[in-house]
Amino acid sequence: MPFFSIKNLVFVFVFFAYQHAIGQNNLAKQHFDLGMSKYYSKDYQAAISAYTQAITAKKSFPTAYCYRGLSYAALKEYDKAYEDFSEAIKIKPLYVQAYIERGLISLQKNEYDKAIADYDKAASLDPSDAEPILLRGKVKYLQKNYNGALLDLSKAIGLAPDDAEEAYFQRGLTHYALKEYKAALADLSHFIEEEDEENTATAYLQRAKAKLALADTIGACDDAQKAQKLGLEESSIFIREHCQKVEK
Repeated sequence: MPFFSIKNLVFVFVFFAYQHAIGQNNLAKQHFDLGMSKYYSKDYQAAISAYTQAITAKKSFPTAYCYRGLSYAALKEYDKAYEDFSEAIKIKPLYVQAYIERGLISLQKNEYDKAIADYDKAASLDPSDAEPILLRGKVKYLQKNYNGALLDLSKAIGLAPDDAEEAYFQRGLTHYALKEYKAALADLSHFIEEEDEENTATAYLQRAKAKLALADTIGACDDAQKAQKLGLEESSIFIREHCQKVEK
């Protein structure tokens, strides 16, 4: 039997293909790790370059597509981000976070139905995850589907009660939109107590509006002044219209 039989040739081919695949996977990981370093240091262009090299080395790399999409999103290149999240989903159809991130891109583009479809899918894949339900509630609020928003936001709070500040804030806004001022007051107060700096000023002003609707003008103006101290310009209008004659 000759040394280079068909069986031996097949073995050699498979061996070298396997070695090549290992090498490409290692190369892809090196580029991906560099991309993560650049991403967390907010050097998004460098991160995109590294993720692209990782994808070149390993075409079926959904996590690299997802993080490249996040990098594009950080640079407000939303169409490219959407394409990358879609590619990640194509490779890995059960990729919950990719659906969530693609939904956020649709939200940025005011494509609310697309966003809800992605949040529906993410929620169906992981019913214990509060994030897609919270985000779906926010979209429903923007669509003025306030009752639907309340259901989702309450469910999100129930799923993650220890990490529900944003849900309380959004539910407070929703109660206010439904003229449920006492419920709005309770949710916004809960949010303010958690001291989430990002939306605290807005929460104070929204709580001021709820207090005003409940005829608590002094309490409303106190909250409006707190919002003003935090730099919310809109609160100055509220103070001018409702608080000039209030004696403390």
